[in-house]
Amino acid sequence: MVSTPFKVASIGLGWWSDVLAEAVGRSNGGIEITSCFTRSPDKREKFSKKFDCRNASSLEEILDDPSIDGIINTTPNHAHLETTRAAAKAGKHVFLDKPIANNISDAKAITKVCKEEGIILSVGYQRRRES
Repeated sequence: MVSTPFKVASIGLGWWSDVLAEAVGRSNGGIEITSCFTRSPDKREKFSKKFDCRNASSLEEILDDPSIDGIINTTPNHAHLETTRAAAKAGKHVFLDKPIANNISDAKAITKVCKEEGIILSVGYQRRRES
């Protein structure tokens, strides 16, 4: 068991964010969701109660929180560049749901800003059942 968990915030709270949060719950304490944000107050409240985390009133609140190490970004694809860039500039590592972006220029911009800011970017994509 890890003594100090990697603290993350979940942003973009659709059905997939619940799947990922449940996976975090199986991490044996290595990762902890401490905050969440989406534009819908009802979705924020439901997620925060289900996963016992703080209901942030804005993305900026999450990005300004020094206790948060990274974000799980399940925002809509068209928002990946904006949200990932903001997280990287705030020093937050990013787990980004696939696809990385809707076009190559946004994908390059995402990887560039993460590299420039020294941020670990992980894109959630697997092919284990496609053999």
